[in-house]
Amino acid sequence: MEPPPTSPTGVGAGCSVAAVVAPGTPDAESARRVSAGPCVALVDSDSLRIPLPVYGKTRKHFHTLCRLGRRDPCMARLAEGHVDAVATLTELGGPKVKPSERWGVPAAHPPGSGLTADGRSTDWRLTGVKPHCSGARTCTHALVTADTAQGSRLFAVHVGDRAVLAAPGTWQAAGLAGSDSLDVTFHNLPAELVGDVDGYGNLPAGNGRTP
Repeated sequence: MEPPPTSPTGVGAGCSVAAVVAPGTPDAESARRVSAGPCVALVDSDSLRIPLPVYGKTRKHFHTLCRLGRRDPCMARLAEGHVDAVATLTELGGPKVKPSERWGVPAAHPPGSGLTADGRSTDWRLTGVKPHCSGARTCTHALVTADTAQGSRLFAVHVGDRAVLAAPGTWQAAGLAGSDSLDVTFHNLPAELVGDVDGYGNLPAGNGRTP
């Protein structure tokens, strides 16, 4: 996976370049950089501090995301993935997010073959395809759902690994081209188990899980 943009254009940048563009085109790549740059800057500067959507702070949590969305909906989509990951890891007791780590939560789980996990205890490996991974070339880590012999489970992964490959041009919603939501292929990728069977799916909407 290629490194994320390193020259942010400013947190207040708009998403006009990503309004309606065809996936896989130069305009789509420009849209990705316009939206990803400010999100990277927010995370790396530790400025993306949004209250966790628990303990009576859900309204403030969504209000903050709405303010980001008014600046740039694509950037807000990337930021939402990061803060959802922080909330989910806190709720389910996963690894602590470290400074400058950019997380996403690609948890789309359509019918049919997809991402599977094999292993037991602390030795898990992921293989297959995960669709609609927002921030596919911007995130450093992700929480992904995968099928296991016990059912759907949640895993934390380092997506900068060579065993992870994003497929340019797979996101069809041109209006959100800047969110860089690509299908991603995993090849025997090491993963850390987070929570119990169906633990992510059983989270209340807003408590880490996007409704």
